[in-house]
Amino acid sequence: MKSPRSAAVLKEKHLYPALVRHMTTKGFSEVVGAASDRKLVLPVVLQEVDALGCRWTDDNDVDAWAVEVKRGVARGDVRAAFAQAVAYSAVVPRVSIGTPAGRLDLEEIRPHMKRLGLGHVSISPSGTSDGEPPDQAVLFQRELFFQTTRHAAVLLLLARERFGADADLRPHAGVWQDVHEAPSDPPCIPGSWGFAVHTMLPVQWMFWIRRGPGEIIASLWIENRPHHAHLPDSEGALRRAIPVRDDLILGVWPRRYRQGGVRPPASKCRSGCSPDDLPALMRYVRAVLDEKGVSPRFSIGLRLWTTDQRPTRSEADARLRSAMEALSPVRQILEDAVGDCA
Repeated sequence: MKSPRSAAVLKEKHLYPALVRHMTTKGFSEVVGAASDRKLVLPVVLQEVDALGCRWTDDNDVDAWAVEVKRGVARGDVRAAFAQAVAYSAVVPRVSIGTPAGRLDLEEIRPHMKRLGLGHVSISPSGTSDGEPPDQAVLFQRELFFQTTRHAAVLLLLARERFGADADLRPHAGVWQDVHEAPSDPPCIPGSWGFAVHTMLPVQWMFWIRRGPGEIIASLWIENRPHHAHLPDSEGALRRAIPVRDDLILGVWPRRYRQGGVRPPASKCRSGCSPDDLPALMRYVRAVLDEKGVSPRFSIGLRLWTTDQRPTRSEADARLRSAMEALSPVRQILEDAVGDCA
């Protein structure tokens, strides 16, 4: 009797759960991408990855493994999978192509995969999948990885350690076309790749990469329009609670939240702030709230490190822990303010 998911009806999404399980058993404890319903666009190559697994290494560093899944037997599907895997290998050290178990779709490209250091995962939706993480790909660009994907992997792993296995963490990565800042702010490349991972709470913890000025940031983030209503009432308490540090970052990112809303005004985000800059930011929050169909997104954060730095696991963890402790009094005030409109 044929399986209800025979070759004729098998879809890529049917392979995803088995792939995630397989990558987890190989030590990649955090898996994101389409396979885990957490879409992720890789930097530089700007392609959405099926699965990106991350893990800590024995030498206090981070490792990553990307898998491109293809179920089709057509030559075009096979070549498309190969092209995508080659692209991934520029910014991810280990890359494989995943196919349904029992298929011999890769014979045409297998010599080229071997030459470029790409692996293969045979995925069984109902059984045991097979395929080891390959060695480092031949076309891997170490410096690109250090400046982009590595930071994202570190933030993902730290967030999971900080909030636990059951926490609802949402990663986002892609071409952020709506990132535009005031001329007085550090330059931000329009449409540049960005990454963030955040909790799903009214007052979110967000760990993110601000690509323009090259900063990795831990911030408190308020997303929804109703939650901003009472923020100005807390201005005095916030001003006293915000830590006086040269790595303080304050920002408001307006967004259109309904059809017919006006074009969002420019974002305002400044590094090297002081608590004295808060009143101007609160006035901007009020101005954005007066616009129809537009919501501010308010953030108070601290810089953890810069994109040209490469902190080890222990160093990154210590910096994140310090930032969260420094922002704890601020978070309490924001939670009290948001509670008034919950």
